[in-house]
Amino acid sequence: RPDGSPDQPDAPLTPTEAALAAIWSEVLGVPDIARTDNFFERGGHSLLVMTLSALVLERLGRRLPLRTVFEHPTLGALAATLAEPDDGPSGGERLADMDRWLNEIEA
Repeated sequence: RPDGSPDQPDAPLTPTEAALAAIWSEVLGVPDIARTDNFFERGGHSLLVMTLSALVLERLGRRLPLRTVFEHPTLGALAATLAEPDDGPSGGERLADMDRWLNEIEA
């Protein structure tokens, strides 16, 4: 695990990666997060994805669709998606999408 120093090869590289790593650390209860870490391999699960999504919105001002975490589970990949422009659906559309997605998981 990286100690956060820049000479660590898999330490977070960008401000987005560093901010996301801090959120992951809090959500997962682990002290160090590498950019190559997988959210689920570090102890994450579907309920923690919802917590992660809420904290990303609160702290980074970016919406994070739950599906995106499953599609891009490593810190580096997820941070890259957060760096892309946020031109997604409205709040009501996002809630409807989340409801459909949760129903898919439960089925």
